[in-house]
Amino acid sequence: MEKIKLICQGNGKKDYKTAVFFHAWLMDQLNEQQAIAMHLSGTKPFTISVKYENSKVIFEINLLTLTASSMMHNILLDGALNSFALNSTGQKDYFINQKQSQVLTEKNLTDSFYNERPQRKILVDFVTPTSFKSEGQYVFYPNLRLLFQSLMRKYNYVFEGRENIDKELLKNICKNVHIKGYKLHSNHYSIHKARIPTFSGSVYLVCSGTETLISYINVLLKFAGYAGVGIKTALGMGAVTIEWKG
Repeated sequence: MEKIKLICQGNGKKDYKTAVFFHAWLMDQLNEQQAIAMHLSGTKPFTISVKYENSKVIFEINLLTLTASSMMHNILLDGALNSFALNSTGQKDYFINQKQSQVLTEKNLTDSFYNERPQRKILVDFVTPTSFKSEGQYVFYPNLRLLFQSLMRKYNYVFEGRENIDKELLKNICKNVHIKGYKLHSNHYSIHKARIPTFSGSVYLVCSGTETLISYINVLLKFAGYAGVGIKTALGMGAVTIEWKG
């Protein structure tokens, strides 16, 4: 998996929906067959988010599979790409000041599973609007079952090519992970004409159970930094960062 950041000069406005327009721009850079392949995927093989730091706008693209990387890596890191224009945003052009690339492999995650001390206290920050969908309804709070179910499905899709999960393992995770604090607020995220109820903020998790289980939970949350959680992660939703508390 590869995380690519395009760090641009901002214009003082903050709008996470810019990710929707960036997604459209990125699809326009692909040929027709590639774009169709990206749209047909059940679990999208890439995620997009827009983050704001001081006067900078950071477009973050996570390429989760070799297929996505082969299509988008050269486009995004092409030395000739110095700026881009998005339709329907207040800023006509985004000028790229810096590009960054970071890789996370399955071996990295395997090594952390076997060699790193399991972290039982974890802060999860939902940095862009997040939502889940269950039984046809939006769930806009950090439901632990939906959170880890989402991560397990994405993880299996990326590394095993399938989306089915071990339901007993999910049940065991939910039994041993507890929310001990949170700072959240609800909001909405607009995608074209749809207004999706979402939440943002942070939750403080404390994990019990065996060290093997905790190590697996740690791996899933490291993976979350690339794959995101919940729905519409290719359109700017569900980006998370993880802070290990011990």
